[in-house]
Amino acid sequence: MNSNDPKAINVSIDDEFGNMVETFDWTTSDILTVQDHAIEAAYCGAEKKVMLHKLRGDYAVAAG
Repeated sequence: MNSNDPKAINVSIDDEFGNMVETFDWTTSDILTVQDHAIEAAYCGAEKKVMLHKLRGDYAVAAG
């Protein structure tokens, strides 16, 4: 997956996740797990990570 320079390589994070679903049969749970790992690896403070996890959780509830 790559979203470092979407305009230069004409990709979006939505497209990249869609490719993972199609190619590797990823589930919503797989995607949410990857997002949790990305949040933990992010270069930000603990408070920001808590906020990001909450947003991720809110999305998971909305997505069903």
